[in-house]
Amino acid sequence: MTTIWQIGTGTDWRSYHNTFFRHDLMLIGPGNPGVWPWDQQTISSRGVDACFVRYFATQIRAGDLVVMRVNSQRVFGVGRVLGDYTWLEQFNDVDGWDLQHARRVKWLDKPHDFGAKVFGRACRLSRVKVPAVVEWAHSAASTIAAGPLAALPVQQPLVDLDALEQPIRAIIDVVATLHRLGSNEREMIVHVVVPLLQALGWPRELIAVEWKHIDIAVFRALPRRPENLVLVVEAKRPDKGTHSPWYQAKRYLKQQAASAKILVTDGVRYRLSDDTSADSQIAYANLLSLRAPSLELFDHLRPDHDTR
Repeated sequence: MTTIWQIGTGTDWRSYHNTFFRHDLMLIGPGNPGVWPWDQQTISSRGVDACFVRYFATQIRAGDLVVMRVNSQRVFGVGRVLGDYTWLEQFNDVDGWDLQHARRVKWLDKPHDFGAKVFGRACRLSRVKVPAVVEWAHSAASTIAAGPLAALPVQQPLVDLDALEQPIRAIIDVVATLHRLGSNEREMIVHVVVPLLQALGWPRELIAVEWKHIDIAVFRALPRRPENLVLVVEAKRPDKGTHSPWYQAKRYLKQQAASAKILVTDGVRYRLSDDTSADSQIAYANLLSLRAPSLELFDHLRPDHDTR
């Protein structure tokens, strides 16, 4: 008898289900403690997290079916497990989630609503024995297409921080300190984001804090009017993710009848998009795990770059 599993995909405002579909895999965290098996001290300190990772690494088998859960009654689709447990460091930061524990899965994008609660509210991974889910999973899985698995992203090398400009290195040191202290978004704005923009070349007079409800508004020229907006920054707490705040920034732009790039940040992670779509990522950087492609973010944020 084929075992059916369900796996969660984050939260409504910070879901990583598209990563599953895009790369033909499923992921679970926390990954930062390292490859399974963990030592006993780590298992004891991680509690229920360790149980989920242990099940993921040791109990699932090739050929099992997995439903990708939206919430307690809806799913994004179903997949068939095709590989053994593996560790993929390139998924150490998926919109803030550390999800390095991985298995390859061939997915069928097939949203379905069971019309009633069939999954536990907050269970990230579990076996499924609910008849309605089991029946649907077997039926839907019969149409999973064969074919090669999608390519995995290449793990990019870490940046040599000594090669960065000194002002940016100093800001990264501040980020590490504030992150360790658990600072809030306002402190990150004052001590990190504004200094970063200045370090990249923006003069003070073109950076407005809390302008028209926007956390930070950057202008290409004076006066500070909507038609001169070039960048808006929306700062959020670390567990908010970078997609949901994009819509808030977009709403502010609409209120001003303006167009500008949107930078969402929690002080550590920065995602730059245009104002056409929340998924229109231009560049991304995690200042505490700075990898080679992240340097593009600094280039895009400089005044001499076309950020309009």
